[in-house]
Amino acid sequence: MTFPTEAEARAALAEFTNATAVVVPTTHGYWTLVSASALKRRAKVCAICGQQFREYPNNPQPVAVGVCCAYCDDRVVTPARIARMEARA
Repeated sequence: MTFPTEAEARAALAEFTNATAVVVPTTHGYWTLVSASALKRRAKVCAICGQQFREYPNNPQPVAVGVCCAYCDDRVVTPARIARMEARA
């Protein structure tokens, strides 16, 4: 999940009791929550936008193969999955 502002991400973090989570900037100028251990991972490259990211990798199917960043998961993959389900209905 991505947030348009750091303040919104921090407000979401306040709702969790996981003290190891931190707020970090993501691709495309958004913010997300990640575990502190995720910051130690090697950066991955998003199969959709091509940018490097360190947050938890997401499944980009049916849009692409590989992994994608949180922004592309929220803004590209999820809408594509919803459209695909609606087309089947």
